[in-house]
Amino acid sequence: MTWQHSLTAERECRNYLFRAKPTRTLAEESLLVTKRKQLAELLKQQNSSNASSAKSSDGISFYVGCGVIGTLLILRFFIMARICKRKKYLKKYGKSGGY
Repeated sequence: MTWQHSLTAERECRNYLFRAKPTRTLAEESLLVTKRKQLAELLKQQNSSNASSAKSSDGISFYVGCGVIGTLLILRFFIMARICKRKKYLKKYGKSGGY
């Protein structure tokens, strides 16, 4: 069932529950119990599908974040190595060097 079916079932159940009736017949009670069970099953399915999709996106964002941070650290390492190399070259050959 889709989420539209679950909303329809929920509305039917809610409308049925909040009617002002002093007593209910046996058939109405059994229908109400059936509707409650259906609604509980639909909500359970909807919650489980939402939890699994959220868990999946959390894992993806974690790996993407780690990749970005790793790339930035490697880039910083290369920049620092180049700066260090430049300082050594300037110290050895002076400021008139080709660098």
